[in-house]
Amino acid sequence: MYTFIMRHSIYSAQYAPLLFYMRQIRHSYASNEHRKSSAPQVSKPIKGRRRNSNEEWVTYRSSHEAARKLGLNPGSISACLNGRIKQTGGYEFERDEEAAEPDLLPGEEWCDVVRRGGSGRRSRVRVAVVG
Repeated sequence: MYTFIMRHSIYSAQYAPLLFYMRQIRHSYASNEHRKSSAPQVSKPIKGRRRNSNEEWVTYRSSHEAARKLGLNPGSISACLNGRIKQTGGYEFERDEEAAEPDLLPGEEWCDVVRRGGSGRRSRVRVAVVG
């Protein structure tokens, strides 16, 4: 594909940003042996268990990990976490707030804030204040 694009100038202008990006990625992997994914730092842990059971909650690093292990759709798990549905595939899920707590910096405080989106929908967020 690369040579086809380069030989036909009409396509090279269209795909130049993509080719530049791909080249940067290849260079980054080739020159940085310590390169790794940032997924563990940005993943939000969740808990899941069979619906209407007394089983212990099982902690997962992210909704995608839970989906892979349980054979479920990650979008359905997200809908369950956001309260749009109660269960998916016979499982119920909730956010694991204890496992999600980040390390605090000196003088840092976290506050719960309710914000209103453009469509009038409200959402809860946590905001860090340092000072």
